[in-house]
Amino acid sequence: MADLFSEVQIGKLTLKNRVAFAPIENGYGEAGGLITERLIRFFEKCADNECGLIFTGSVAVDFDGKGVPSQLEIFDESRLPGLRELVDRLHKKDCKAAIQLYHAGRQIGHDDTFTSIAPSPVNCRLFEHLAPPKEMDQKDMERLREKFRIAARRALAVGFDMIELHLSHGYLLHSFLSPYSNQRTDEYGGSLENRMRFPMEILQIIIEETRGEVPVGIRLSVEEYLEGGLGFEEAVQICKRAEAAGAEVVSVSAGSYDSMEYMIQPMHIPAGFLREYAKKLKEILSVPVIVAGRLNRAELIQDVIRKGDADLAAVGRGFFADPEIIRKIKEHRENEIRCCTGCNQGCLGRIFVCKDVRCIFNPQTGFEGVREIEETKNRKKIGILGAGITGLTLARFFAQAGHEVTIFDEHIGGKLRAMKKPEEREDFALPLQEAENMMERLHVHWEKRKIFSPGELEEWHFDRLFAAVGSTQEKIQSRRLQVMEASEAILSIPKEQCIAVIGGGHIGLEAARYLAMMGKTVTVFEKTATIGSGMGETVIGKMMKEVKELGIRVYSGHEILSEEDVLRICPQVQVIVQSCHHTENQTMMKAFENIVFAGSARGDMSILECTEDAWQIFEKFSSI
Repeated sequence: MADLFSEVQIGKLTLKNRVAFAPIENGYGEAGGLITERLIRFFEKCADNECGLIFTGSVAVDFDGKGVPSQLEIFDESRLPGLRELVDRLHKKDCKAAIQLYHAGRQIGHDDTFTSIAPSPVNCRLFEHLAPPKEMDQKDMERLREKFRIAARRALAVGFDMIELHLSHGYLLHSFLSPYSNQRTDEYGGSLENRMRFPMEILQIIIEETRGEVPVGIRLSVEEYLEGGLGFEEAVQICKRAEAAGAEVVSVSAGSYDSMEYMIQPMHIPAGFLREYAKKLKEILSVPVIVAGRLNRAELIQDVIRKGDADLAAVGRGFFADPEIIRKIKEHRENEIRCCTGCNQGCLGRIFVCKDVRCIFNPQTGFEGVREIEETKNRKKIGILGAGITGLTLARFFAQAGHEVTIFDEHIGGKLRAMKKPEEREDFALPLQEAENMMERLHVHWEKRKIFSPGELEEWHFDRLFAAVGSTQEKIQSRRLQVMEASEAILSIPKEQCIAVIGGGHIGLEAARYLAMMGKTVTVFEKTATIGSGMGETVIGKMMKEVKELGIRVYSGHEILSEEDVLRICPQVQVIVQSCHHTENQTMMKAFENIVFAGSARGDMSILECTEDAWQIFEKFSSI
């Protein structure tokens, strides 16, 4: 029975523990694949906090193989000094560095100036609007063989401790393996033996080039979760072949851009869902097995290793939510961990539109060395009105700086209280659990009541007062119907049967879904042409399926300005639920003077914007 903090051997490489930072993109590099100080500092933060092995993300071996503009690249010699500095600085932190070599193939959506390449001219669903990829010929294959050879040589030269070949997620080499994307009829298509041919040629080239100096491994989508795609039975054969060729570690992943929710699992996919696949492979293979897949809690990460389901646990988004996650596990401070919820809003939701990774619950992520909190020399008495996400974030920052903080609200969590209630959204409770622990740990006093007038605060003698009281809605005026906010409707389900939801974005659809699950007859009105605006690729598919299965009627292209607009189409409606038309909370503005309004007092905002605003406010007033 292994321990998470015991050593593990991969070929000649000894790791101090069994935790790896998964090869997940972060957007912290500059366009053109340039290493930045920001990127290095983020990885250093993870290394400082007991991460034993860091995969630096997918590194492109050729100019036409980059999934996003900021992705690191190794096909240009001018990029090598930056890679060398990254490796050297991780080594100084007693952390090993691994590089994942890849080519994006047909899954490039940010640049339509050239035609992508693939085993067959089959688009992935995410980029169906683009021209089909070019079917690779022998000349293309020979060029890529040489590119991978050069990449392996350079990775060795700059000091990487391990090389991983990316055979996952629908990228070029995985698209050869998958019968869904590989429809060739020559020696590189058809049977599994043929589909394996080109990827195994590349693997053999890398192993030959490294000459046993560093271990070489593969990362494989062992189940594509796609009709006609790669399944586990064939994945086992691929892993066996890779081991026979000299691969010294296998990393287990799943999905592709055609089955995105299994590639970057949102919260409706069970945490740790890949561990059973890893366990089966460990029984078959003699090389170490790495597993990823929403390993977001301390007990889950430890359990995977303790029970021998895998030799290493690969954590990705968990480090974005809390770069100190592994140190906190080691020091038995599990209740301090800011667990990843799997919302995919601040991280992968931004990567797929070519932005940098943020975490909606941790605005310091990605700003290591910049957004640091120093202990104040001028302790003040701080009051915060509102214990939603903005208020709690402000309370955390001021308390960490050493100020005396009191927060006022009947409940903590704001709209998160509603967001965590629907089925498969329960992980939104994780930030609330940690927030309660944070307030106790940092001695934030919680007055469990709302404040309605300045006179209620006179006795407190606050030096500074901050309002994070949330937004209000300009509700549709109705003489006959009950009108509610979306969060209100979720927390106190209307007794009436027929409900109209105004707004078919993320919040509106979540409310509609939950009310329909509670047996209500639900109709959604959306003024734009399509519903689901703001929902990421990992959740939109399932939501649309549930809208259909739950019998939710949708009227897109319908702007609702009055109850008559609703009743004209649905005369049986009894309750209107609004998820739009937010306005500033004028009541609080008029009632108080000398008060600073935090982000959530503005309009219709995401949690990311709220926490970002909380940092800006804290930074502005940190010198008080």
